[in-house]
Amino acid sequence: MFSNALWQQPGTSSYEIDNSVTYSGNETMRRTPSSAGNRATWSYSAWFKRSAISQNHMMFESGASGGYSSRLFHTLNDASNKYELSSGVVNYGLSSTAITDTDTWHHLFIKLASNTHTMYLDGNSVKTTTSITGNTAVNNTGNVHGVFCRGGSGSGSTFKGKVADVLLFDGTAYDPTDVAEDSGGSWIPKDPSDLTFGTNGFWLRMQNSSNFGEDYSGNNNDYTASSFSTGDQSTDTPTS
Repeated sequence: MFSNALWQQPGTSSYEIDNSVTYSGNETMRRTPSSAGNRATWSYSAWFKRSAISQNHMMFESGASGGYSSRLFHTLNDASNKYELSSGVVNYGLSSTAITDTDTWHHLFIKLASNTHTMYLDGNSVKTTTSITGNTAVNNTGNVHGVFCRGGSGSGSTFKGKVADVLLFDGTAYDPTDVAEDSGGSWIPKDPSDLTFGTNGFWLRMQNSSNFGEDYSGNNNDYTASSFSTGDQSTDTPTS
């Protein structure tokens, strides 16, 4: 759909992302749902810019151990710099595309629907898995969810770089075009405020420098942000 050269060209968006937050490898952003949502239908969206490559970078994790119903995580693999989907028990393989730059904003989009798990990079499908059926660890009560860090599986593998506009939709498998669009060959964000977030859905905008985990979806599903400082807030965003 979009070539790598086109991803790097600036686009014009009527929707502006004001802030991002910088991860340096030690920070965490976590929440444990108190009520279970839809574990078989959901979607996840985030914008990111790496500051280091060839390191294992967690993008989203839920749960601590066991198969995909107890733990599911998405990383950028340290050896290949490709997306990796795993439960810790089973590795479901790598994406078709690597991310080896440190100067470009990229869009990660993940959805699970009808027993098909699909990962997208900048609007392009890069990994499809059909062996994850039924309930996953995502949106499960008691499971620690980690945004660009480990969830319930300990420390390490925290992302290094900038992160902006992270969203989870509980119960709806949206498409990448619901939260982003092509503008003259550039993949740019769209306003998600009219979308349905569901029970455990959230919208982390990184606007509150004293609480980067504040949820703007209206659900009050705030994440606990640890080891960040107010200086980690940035105006370098996908729309700046």
